[in-house]
Formats: sequence, C-alpha cells, structure tokens
Amino acid sequence: PGVKIFHSFSRIHGDLERDYNAFKIDPAFFSQGPGNYRDVAQNRRNDVTFIPRLASFDVKQFLSFIQADGYEPLTVEAIVFLYADEDDARSVAAQVTTDDKSAKILGDILSGGPFRPGQVFSLCDQLNINRTEDNDAFIQPILAGAEDRYMAQFGTGYWADHWDYYMDLINAYLGVFPDGEEALMYDTELRYFFSTATVRPRSEKYVLDFTFDGTSKHVIQLDSTYFDEGKATEQEEFRDSNTGLIGIEASWQRTKAGKPFMSSPIAKLFLLSSLKFAMR
Repeated sequence: PGVKIFHSFSRIHGDLERDYNAFKIDPAFFSQGPGNYRDVAQNRRNDVTFIPRLASFDVKQFLSFIQADGYEPLTVEAIVFLYADEDDARSVAAQVTTDDKSAKILGDILSGGPFRPGQVFSLCDQLNINRTEDNDAFIQPILAGAEDRYMAQFGTGYWADHWDYYMDLINAYLGVFPDGEEALMYDTELRYFFSTATVRPRSEKYVLDFTFDGTSKHVIQLDSTYFDEGKATEQEEFRDSNTGLIGIEASWQRTKAGKPFMSSPIAKLFLLSSLKFAMR
C-alpha cells in the first residue's frame, strides 16, 4: 500500500530503421514513450517476480483496459498522477520547496491537473522553482500523496484480447503472493476503458471479394470500426473550459448516473469469455 509505480525509458518495440515502428519519447526527465498493448503486456509479465513491491499493479492496469465490449486499446501510455484535493497539493508543494513563491507555483502545477514526474522536473527548471536538492526527497512526497491513473489510446485499431497474457500476469502475481488471490480477483474493483471507436457488426464489416490472383473469392474484413458520435458526445462532458481539452476521465466507461462503471477482475474476465464465445 502506498507504493507508486512509474515505468520510465520504454517505447514502442521494433527496429529503428523500419518506418512503421515510428515512435516518440517526450524530451523530459523519466521519459516514456507509448507502446503497443500486446508488447507492453508481454514484457511486464514477470515484473512482480523480480520486483515484488509492484504487487498487483500490472494485473490491475491491463485488466482495466478491457472494454465492456471485450476489445482493448492499441496503445498503452505512461500513467499520470493527480491531486483531487487542492489543499493536499499545496501542502506537499510547501514541503518540497524552499520559498513561498516556489511553493505557490508548484502548488498551481500539482493542483492544475494530471502530471508525470518528468514534467514536474522540467517545469521546475523552466519556472525557476526552488526545490529541495535531492531528487528523491523532492519527487517521492509528491507521488506519495497523488492518485495514479492508467492511460491508453485507441490508436489505429483494437486488439481483440490477450487471454494468455492475462493469465500470465495473474499467475506471476500469485506465484509471489499466493494468499492474495481472493482479495485481487474478488475484492478489487476495476474500471472499463472507453473509446469513441465502435466495432461494426459482422453483417457490415465482412465482405466477399476476389483473392489477390483473381481466381477465387474469399472473405475479408473492411472498415471494421467507425467513429461513434454518441460516445463522442458523452466524452464532451469532460472537456475543460479553460484548456479546451477533454479530461482523462472521459476515457473510462460511465453508468447512467455518471459514475465510473466498475467490477471485479473475475467479473471482467467472465464477461470477456462470455463475449468471445458468443461471437465465435
């Protein structure tokens, strides 16, 4: 409890000379570039074995990205941190700065919205914030008091699902914490990722077309997703009037009452398996 996880210096996989492996890494401290869901999930399956303090972090993160329709976003991004209480943010800012002006500026940053560790260090340099010299003594209290939020994007398409990777993540955790199964799978509640892309029904996305050599026909899938105006309208509720940007809470499924739609990991996996069998 209280441990905050942030993976740094990672990026999309692949050889640099291949154009389709284009990637970007933010020019900031503790930078992290986005990666494909499959690659990030498979690369982190044994994290808890080497660093037990991670506990169930990876399980919760990747299972949270499962949508209510059973699909997953293509791109996983670095998590962000935020302060829901402005007073807490300003209290921490005063703790890790050396003068009132710096405390005021840092308090504005921390209470102003989501942030990543590297951004805080960069802004301190740009805005001449006088902070404690020791980097750990500076950033640790900030992250300890903040909430973390998983981040992902639809990108250029959906993944179907990665059942084997889910099992690997869960089994790796249970290999280190065998007595944590009930608490993780039944007592934990996870969100559902929400994207404006909706998958078309089979009757619309499957067509019969000629093969490459033109000698026969085969079934192919075209335009399998479309921009869902209804979902976009829902996300508009989270647009910030000051920045004009849509907030990160827009990326998570909501109930009709406007609250986050959540369920236990075992319920998410049951829903996913039911959907996949129904769609066979």
